[in-house]
Amino acid sequence: MKKSIFIATAMAGVLLISCGGDGGKSETKGNLEATIKPRSIKIKGHLSDYLEVVEGKTKVVAIEEYILYQINFSVKVKSIGITDEIFYGLEDDNNGPLHLTIIDDTGAPISGWDNISSIYSDDSKIQDLLKKEGEEYWITFNTTKNVSERGAIEKLFNEMVSFNTISKPKQKPEKEITASSTSSETTSKSGGSAEWDSLLDDYEEMYDDYIKLVKKAQKNDNSALSEYPKVYAKMITISQKLEKAGDDLSPEQITRFMEIQVNAMQAATELSK
Repeated sequence: MKKSIFIATAMAGVLLISCGGDGGKSETKGNLEATIKPRSIKIKGHLSDYLEVVEGKTKVVAIEEYILYQINFSVKVKSIGITDEIFYGLEDDNNGPLHLTIIDDTGAPISGWDNISSIYSDDSKIQDLLKKEGEEYWITFNTTKNVSERGAIEKLFNEMVSFNTISKPKQKPEKEITASSTSSETTSKSGGSAEWDSLLDDYEEMYDDYIKLVKKAQKNDNSALSEYPKVYAKMITISQKLEKAGDDLSPEQITRFMEIQVNAMQAATELSK
């Protein structure tokens, strides 16, 4: 299943090309880099008893990808306590539960640069930290900006000196609680087969969303910018889940998986012409 991650990444590149980029140009032509330090090692909020930021430099990188900038903050987080509690914010497909506020040299938050969330593909690292006291991991926080906001990004890099970190709990929507209960019952009766069928449904839907996004980008629809990070992150997450499925997939499910990939790649290739 490792092939699925490669294809998801390759297809995401088609979106960038479809938005007017030259396939022969570097995707990182306007990168910016800097380092900042935590204003406090304390992580406020519901995870304050379990996690703290490690003293030291935090790397900040703004990567230009044709129509947008991916701004990543790499923060080392340490476990200072353990818990058996299961936090919903570490089980969904949304960013968080850790968030940064960027601070200038006067100690004031920089406008427009708060609530920068940890990426949900790092949720497993945070879960691990909550079980292993003393463990440390680099956690990535991400936000995106349009390339037209280059001035604001440069201003950030000139003014930022530190950051504060907060954790925010999330409540599971009632409909998800009901769906989760139903899914558990189905899985227990089918030995997990229904779970993988559901994941393949999500996989197919993900590529449908992707194709729609590419079509929007080709029409210069600016909404594609705001939707792209979530669709791309969903690609990676679902691909990773399928990779873990391994031999649990039946021959029929593997066949369906391959058919989805072939159809999606054909559609993406046509759109990139």
